[in-house]
Amino acid sequence: MSNEFLNSFSEPTPEQREKAFNTCVVVMAGGRGARLEAITNGLIPKDFVSINEEGTKRGVDHTLETLNKFGITNIIYSVNYYYEAYATELSRRSIKLH
Repeated sequence: MSNEFLNSFSEPTPEQREKAFNTCVVVMAGGRGARLEAITNGLIPKDFVSINEEGTKRGVDHTLETLNKFGITNIIYSVNYYYEAYATELSRRSIKLH
C-alpha cells in the first residue's frame, strides 16, 4: 500500500468531527488471515502487518489513527483469532475488546 494512499484521507471539518463525536464504531477483525499466512507465518494478526513502505505503520495503527482523526473514540474491536495479541495492544489504547 502506498504512502500516497495512506495520506489521502483529508482532515475532517469541524462539522464532521462534531457529528462523529458520539459515534461508536465496531471493527470486525475476527478472521484467521489465511490469505496473508505467507506474510504473518500464522504468528501475528493480519491487522498487525506493516502497510507502509517504511514498515513503520500497521493496519491497526492506520485504522485507529483515522478514526481518532475524525473524533471517533468509542471503538470496539471484535476478534476471534489472536485474542491475546489484540488484548495487549488495545488495552494500552483503552479500547474495548469483544
